[in-house]
Amino acid sequence: MTEWVGYIPLRTGLDEFENEYNIMIPSNLKEIIQKYNKVCPKKNRIPLSNGNFTEIYRLVSFSKTGNNNVYSIMKLFEEKNIIPFAMTENNKYVCVLGNKIVLYKIGKGVEFEICSNVTELLQLLY
Repeated sequence: MTEWVGYIPLRTGLDEFENEYNIMIPSNLKEIIQKYNKVCPKKNRIPLSNGNFTEIYRLVSFSKTGNNNVYSIMKLFEEKNIIPFAMTENNKYVCVLGNKIVLYKIGKGVEFEICSNVTELLQLLY
């Protein structure tokens, strides 16, 4: 079980996001967002295929209010079937894209395929 730094529940908004962008958020990601909106896992390093790692510094807010929420971030993505859910350094986001979890850099696109699902991502964190 992944431990988290903080606990900021999201009571509403995920259905609205899915309807607005015509995207289905995977159920296990929905559970995480509903419990830990805007916080960070204690183990936050993601290993990359080049031997390096990236660090999650917080989950994206799925609330319509506040700075850097998912609605303002979605405008930065060229792909339409993408769900940015965690922020890393240098304008990079951990995202669901199709059936994969990817590291996406704004202005560049997908940099790395990380794994196949959110559960696997949580198991990779160190």
